[in-house]
Amino acid sequence: MAPRPIQNHKELVLMTGERLVARPFKSVESRLGRLVITARHISLEPSEADLVVGRPGLQNLERTMLLGDAVLYDTPDDGILEVRLLRLKYITLISSTNAILMVSQVAPSLGVAGGLVNEDPNSSPFTADEVREIDRCLQSSKQALKERPDITPKQFDYLSRKLDEVLAASRRMGRKDWIMLVVGAMTSMAAGSALSSSAAKALFEIVGDALSWLFQNPLRLLF
Repeated sequence: MAPRPIQNHKELVLMTGERLVARPFKSVESRLGRLVITARHISLEPSEADLVVGRPGLQNLERTMLLGDAVLYDTPDDGILEVRLLRLKYITLISSTNAILMVSQVAPSLGVAGGLVNEDPNSSPFTADEVREIDRCLQSSKQALKERPDITPKQFDYLSRKLDEVLAASRRMGRKDWIMLVVGAMTSMAAGSALSSSAAKALFEIVGDALSWLFQNPLRLLF
């Protein structure tokens, strides 16, 4: 059977990734995920770039990246995207250094949040003490995840940011809706960060145990 032909440019970009040139003090927008990437500083010695990755309506991610470094960014339509610093190119004519980036999809959009944002009017909010306890539990979970050898720094960076979003949601959502959100977010996090089966199981166990006073351990049952 002949392979299915590529239908459009967007599909080609999803398959092959997208290269971008980031210039100092300027922003560039990717077709994939509509990311806005700003280079605040680019240096040849040491070889690094201070980048801000964001998208209208979503939170900015600020990182100092060395050659070969990559960060993950979650988008609502194109899923989890990886932004990787491929090389630095010095332009003699204007005495400036550009950063060559690759934006590629590592996981498609799972559509989890879309079905979990409709808040139940009968879902009571968390108390201030409960929010503080959730914060403590998530911080301890992050520390345990960081210490695991089967979770890379890039994967941990993504998981840490998603757990921060879960914490922020506890301040504005009722408890029933928040618990539903967390269950969906955990599944999305495990798939989006391409964790190994052992690391994904550890993610559910660590967070499930930490929040067992709220969940009664449904997170363990999901994996």
